[in-house]
Amino acid sequence: MLRQQAKRIVIVQVLIDTLCIILAFFLSFSLRETDWIVSFSSVKPVLFPLDVYMWILLFHTPLLLIILRTNGAYNQRETLSTFDLVWVVFKSIVLSMLALGTILYFMKYQHISRLFILLIGLVTFATLIAERLLYQQILKTIRLRGYNTRNVLIVGTGPRAREFAKLILNHGEWGLRIVGYVDDDPREEDARILQGQIVGKIGDIPEIVREKIVDEVIIAIPRRFLNEMEEVVHTCEETGIETTILADLYDTFIANTHLSFVENTPLLTFSTVPVQEWKLLIKAIIDLVGAAFLLFGLAPLLLTIAILVKLTSRGPILYRQRRIGLHGREFVLYKFRSMYVDADKRLKELQHLNEMSGPVFKIAKDPRVTRIGRFIRKTSLDELPQLLNVLKGDMSLVGPRPPIPHEVDQYKRWQHRRLSMKPGITCIWQVNGRNRIGFEDWMKLDLQYIDNWSLGLDFKILFKTIPVVLLGYGAS
Repeated sequence: MLRQQAKRIVIVQVLIDTLCIILAFFLSFSLRETDWIVSFSSVKPVLFPLDVYMWILLFHTPLLLIILRTNGAYNQRETLSTFDLVWVVFKSIVLSMLALGTILYFMKYQHISRLFILLIGLVTFATLIAERLLYQQILKTIRLRGYNTRNVLIVGTGPRAREFAKLILNHGEWGLRIVGYVDDDPREEDARILQGQIVGKIGDIPEIVREKIVDEVIIAIPRRFLNEMEEVVHTCEETGIETTILADLYDTFIANTHLSFVENTPLLTFSTVPVQEWKLLIKAIIDLVGAAFLLFGLAPLLLTIAILVKLTSRGPILYRQRRIGLHGREFVLYKFRSMYVDADKRLKELQHLNEMSGPVFKIAKDPRVTRIGRFIRKTSLDELPQLLNVLKGDMSLVGPRPPIPHEVDQYKRWQHRRLSMKPGITCIWQVNGRNRIGFEDWMKLDLQYIDNWSLGLDFKILFKTIPVVLLGYGAS
């Protein structure tokens, strides 16, 4: 019920925000026609009927809601202060206005003035802030008067129990009221901190739920005592009281905990990679559409490179190499051949010249590289056939670079985690120095990408890749 309660609050907040954004648009349009707004413009603007501007509303509303969500406006894990709330809303509106302005610029909508767009931003900002503050105050007033509240009894008195209780208290809008704590043997320090809020022992729960109004029992005890909770669960089950067990059973440093179900079987999952299915689905769609679009758009360039590779050295146009992908899966990676055909055989004799630390082999002036190969390697044009790997599903446009099998054999245990996301054509390593970065730092950059992954980060890396490729920064 806790999760549903928080989710319900978010849904209501999104609906109210949507109405406020729509209201702000119509209010902006009405203000745009007033004389005192028109006076700000040096040239008297031509005002078109409302239907001419309706596409702005249809575009701006979902975009702003998505940006608000991305910036944490609907995050129930923490309580936003008034300052943080203002900053989140301001930042979100600025980003949405920049996106809208970009579209207007490229589509050459001359009839829509910048003053009107600015007015939409200002009115939306004022409306959302006023609505948020009023909404919070109304919820607080309702809860303080005892309306629509749920009483919870917490099993446990230790740090985990108190930390979760603090979360409840910080979210007054959830309407949860702690009726007390139960513990068989509370520590002296815990009893002192709770100051009389301990209402009994675990065995007293049947009597407590009869004497007090309890809507939900929250079990927040160390995992070594969980086997003693079966009777508590059965008691709550018999009396119709919901029971919730805190699922942070282990002190994980990286992994996030997720609860899911396979039919009626609950599963507790510890994952170190993003699990937002809808975002990963969007990433997969972008990969497929982007790869197909690039292959079609770059077809003349691909054909030219293929001809130059074939004319300047003996051997196949494409170089096929075994690489390691998601969770250790092997696949064949495609590149334009940039070396002579005997390059793999000559690797051992050049091993002592390796300029990279760790299991990776790189040298600045590799004698195995052909003349055209040196150019396409420096500009990363040799990587373009990997768009076929993206279409096949072995790779993504953005992700950690796929290693060679013998490199993976030399990985330390923590370095294997970089294989937990699908490999990419470009990555955070390539836009931060490439071969100028040592192997250990390269691995840490990939893990940093995984831990902080978002669609926005992918787009940022893609945009940064363009100048890196054109300038050949860090390539050898």
